[in-house]
Amino acid sequence: MSRPVVGLVVADHQRAFAEGLAIILDGHDDLAVLGVAHDAPQTLKLAAAHRPDVLLLDAELPGGGPVRTPAAVRAASPATRVLLMAA
Repeated sequence: MSRPVVGLVVADHQRAFAEGLAIILDGHDDLAVLGVAHDAPQTLKLAAAHRPDVLLLDAELPGGGPVRTPAAVRAASPATRVLLMAA
């Protein structure tokens, strides 16, 4: 029996980190990276277009904020779970 694939969007202002994390996560059979964003507007576009299961969200993402961006994503894709990443 195969596992369901979890669709992810990675959103982080540090390009190298976001791209590297996406490559690592996409290497797992049960994960599919649907897109990578580097600011809030890109994140909202990807969430609306792909309706991911999970959004890995940088707390310091430009153009939004740790409250506004998750709320906007929830409006565009109500089923998406948001995991806020902070360093």
